[in-house]
Amino acid sequence: MVWLVPSAVRRTPWAVAHEEELASAGFSLADGALLEVSAVGQPDVHVVDDDRQGVDAFRRGAVEVLVWPRDAGELGAVLGRARERLEQRVRAGVIEAAWRAGGEWVEVTNEDPVLVDVNRGFEEESGYAVHEAVGRSPAELFRAGTHGPAFYAEVHQEARERGWRGGFVGRRRDGSWCVQDVMVGAFRIEDRVAAMYAIKRPVNAPASSPLAVAIAEHGAHPWWLVRRDGTIVEGSASARRRVAETARTLVDIGLGDIVLPEPGGRTDADRWVGDLAWEVRCRGLLVGDVELVLVVLHDVTERRLREEELDRAARELAKARDEAKAANTAKSTFLAGISHELRTPLNAILGYSELLEEVLVGEESHDATRIHLAGRQLLELVDDLLDLARIEAGRVEVVLEPVDLREVLEDVADTLQLKAMASEQRIEIVGEPVTLSSDRRRLRQIVLNLAGNATKYAVPGRIVLGSSGGEHPTLWVEDEGPGIGPDQLERLFQPYTQLGEGAGGVGLGLSICRGLASLLGGDLQVRSAVGEGTRFTLRW
Repeated sequence: MVWLVPSAVRRTPWAVAHEEELASAGFSLADGALLEVSAVGQPDVHVVDDDRQGVDAFRRGAVEVLVWPRDAGELGAVLGRARERLEQRVRAGVIEAAWRAGGEWVEVTNEDPVLVDVNRGFEEESGYAVHEAVGRSPAELFRAGTHGPAFYAEVHQEARERGWRGGFVGRRRDGSWCVQDVMVGAFRIEDRVAAMYAIKRPVNAPASSPLAVAIAEHGAHPWWLVRRDGTIVEGSASARRRVAETARTLVDIGLGDIVLPEPGGRTDADRWVGDLAWEVRCRGLLVGDVELVLVVLHDVTERRLREEELDRAARELAKARDEAKAANTAKSTFLAGISHELRTPLNAILGYSELLEEVLVGEESHDATRIHLAGRQLLELVDDLLDLARIEAGRVEVVLEPVDLREVLEDVADTLQLKAMASEQRIEIVGEPVTLSSDRRRLRQIVLNLAGNATKYAVPGRIVLGSSGGEHPTLWVEDEGPGIGPDQLERLFQPYTQLGEGAGGVGLGLSICRGLASLLGGDLQVRSAVGEGTRFTLRW
């Protein structure tokens, strides 16, 4: 609009008093008669010195005439309304600039719907420029056979009534698919829909800042943003709901001892808060020039309870193990002691029974022989108990010397040859001479025990004693007996386990063999199957 300002206005006290107000409303009290004002819609107003000038102004097309200074009050009101309209336009301009620069996809349509305006986020994500989109419908630009007409009609109707929020699948200008989180609503003037709007965000849109990235990464869990002194700045709804609604510091929620890292750092710790256990993950951030820490709580109550239960069980097992170990040590000590004490009277019995065999005749001589055999068996049992007790107590002495494995095998074969022949068995020795550092007596004890077992079970059949050299020297005892089932193999080397019924003894031999093999630096293993014989292998 155009103001006609007479020179008298500049010289009046009112104009001088309201000069700043006039300037803020867009007026400049400069020399001359015509000034432009940006208050759109205000009718042309002419300010004149007297009524005669007013009549001339109406003749020139004025809509309203104010006589100065008589109508000074009305002029002030007109200026006030002009200033208010200017401020409204400034605010509207700021808001428009903000949404146009926004990164989210925003559309404004009429009710048809036809696009009437879009922002920069729309252009960047859809691929359409403003001038290409305005005047065209979203269906024409994006839908391309994604959702059905009924779906869009339902969304449009719900958006008009109360707003709609959900997911859309559309297409960009280049034909690529775009899955979006969408909010659609209506703008009303006096209960009439003046326009529709849609705000869209691609579901795969990347976070734009380290803070957004950190929160997006842990957003499903309760979290707080806190200052380095522990003061809570912001928190998720789940954090306040599950832990503390009115908490102001980490101390209030029982996390006052948590170490808060510097920007770029991180710390993790487990803490109990009430009845819940949390894994507290802290990430140091720099938001602008303010150091903050993102504190995220992961509920690990179930895991901690399970760990504590396992810890209790482990402690109980350790206690039971120590008690069993102590009892086993006591047992071994007792067996060693009692076995040693038994050897003295047994040796006396064996000695006197041999003398009786020489001086007695007939049935009495046979009785003496039976006494001698029973004593010999009892002495062997005592020796086995003594060996087992020494092995378990770690008291076996090993004397290392160069030992030829083949010589040991030949010695054992000679010892068992008569027993094998009586059972229609034959003993064979295979392999090459192998020399290693070991204890000859203990090595012979192992082979003799293994081969002796073979003479009990491989009836009739062949027993093979073998040795081989190389990086890992090996000796083995193999028979063609009935073999051992899987259930027996699992417990074969356990003390007091026998291979079969009627075998004699108490089942200590194989347990002693494995213990002695370990002391000699070897590993004793067995391979067997029912009907396929058995092979024991000692490998260094």
